[in-house]
Amino acid sequence: MRLQAILFGMETLVDRRDVERDAFNRVFHEAGLPWQWDAASYARLHRLSGGSDVLDVFIRTERPRWRNSEDLQHLLAAVRRRHAAVCRDLAAGTASADKDMIAIAEAARATGLRLCAIVPPGQAMPEVRLDIAAAETHNGALAALTMPATACITIECLAEGFDAAANAGIVALDKLAISPSSGVAHDTAVITLLEDVHARAKATATASRLLSMAMIA
Repeated sequence: MRLQAILFGMETLVDRRDVERDAFNRVFHEAGLPWQWDAASYARLHRLSGGSDVLDVFIRTERPRWRNSEDLQHLLAAVRRRHAAVCRDLAAGTASADKDMIAIAEAARATGLRLCAIVPPGQAMPEVRLDIAAAETHNGALAALTMPATACITIECLAEGFDAAANAGIVALDKLAISPSSGVAHDTAVITLLEDVHARAKATATASRLLSMAMIA
């Protein structure tokens, strides 16, 4: 069955980079660390890390002599835990739209694909001026679209999103696979890529997480 709809999983349409950077800066200050990241610095680290562990990239590229320090590793573990808590507090009730994902949604609509966003109760949803339906769960999205799982692909960025997609039998693609750092253009080429991934996954009966470049290579 050909691709008919794209689901945007939990948090996929949200851009939290400013919140994450602010949280890091607050935690650095609390810990007495002489680090402060401006928007340009964080964007570079985010690009180099592929959106995963920016702190590890920072240490590896900016503070390589500190990398093997056992004391530093304990400190960084504490920074990560505290960052997660501060980030949750700062992000509560905020939801800036991820411009890259919005561009993909616009390109998808232009080709006639239907769209649906997964927005669980209590989760923020950015103000997106697109004809996107919303559902609380992946199965709810299938019901709202009146489509089988085999007709859809979902773009995810959270572990629970990948798990939910797998349970619903929907092919899932990592958001990072189509981020600017992946080198994929954000136009109809992205939609062609999604259609190709969907077709290949269905041909191999794959409905689990498709890591960044595994299905693209």
